[in-house]
Amino acid sequence: MVNRKLDNEIVQKPLIISSDAINKAFDNMRTDDRTLSFRDDRPDNWIYLDDWYYFKQVKNIGQLLNELIGQWIAGKLKADSIAYKCVARLGSPGYEHFGLLSKNFKDLRTYHPSFFELDESPIGMESLELLHQYFKKEEDFRKFVVQVLKMLCIDYYMNQVDRTDPNVYLVRRSRSILLGKLFDYSEAFDLSKTKCYFYNYPYNKDWESNDSYLYGSCLITMELPSALYEETLKKFPEFGKCLNLLANLDLNECLNYIAKKYHLNIPEEVRDYYLSYAEKKEEQIRKII
Repeated sequence: MVNRKLDNEIVQKPLIISSDAINKAFDNMRTDDRTLSFRDDRPDNWIYLDDWYYFKQVKNIGQLLNELIGQWIAGKLKADSIAYKCVARLGSPGYEHFGLLSKNFKDLRTYHPSFFELDESPIGMESLELLHQYFKKEEDFRKFVVQVLKMLCIDYYMNQVDRTDPNVYLVRRSRSILLGKLFDYSEAFDLSKTKCYFYNYPYNKDWESNDSYLYGSCLITMELPSALYEETLKKFPEFGKCLNLLANLDLNECLNYIAKKYHLNIPEEVRDYYLSYAEKKEEQIRKII
């Protein structure tokens, strides 16, 4: 079902990039850039094809849809996110990688510090307060926190269990820090075999049987609901607006949009899986808000 491998029956119009084109691009790159190039053994990476692109490998239809749904939800919440240009197929027959191609989503010449390079491990909103020192203006710090809370909302809705340090990047400015574009949504919707060490759920679907949801990432941890949750709602009304939007999200509209834009044939049983998940998640959100 959602673990079905990708083929041309599902991905009907992939952008095909041959191994020869990859090797030619690699040969034309400067030596110090080659570590950023596509490799068969590191398919989640950068590739140069007239310009810089990011290639996110996906192994099945669930991972493919998770990436595209995450991007769509980010758009609804007005959160800055990776924008996938198309579904691509890289390599020769028998050595193919299906994935998503995104142009220039990160500046390769800019230093992007991780949270752990700047301060301590996350312990709640206090972890964001540790970053306060890097902001000259209170307004800029508030904007940063709102962006982090939008990330929290997206990950919470999707049950994203892999928002670890490599999957969040920051942009350092002289007077502030920006949250980089969100990316890597694949380990979500109860399809992941990964257990993020920020979470207290030993299995993917444990959130359904709990009265509260413990969100964790490399930037912030928060239990929903909790005293911290209520306090954050008061300080940042944008947080509540995002949660209300998620409670009324039409995932069927999302899947229709994705199928048309990316030329995908989404099997009905796969669509039913996502819509069933959405129904249960929306019920939980309404209890919280």
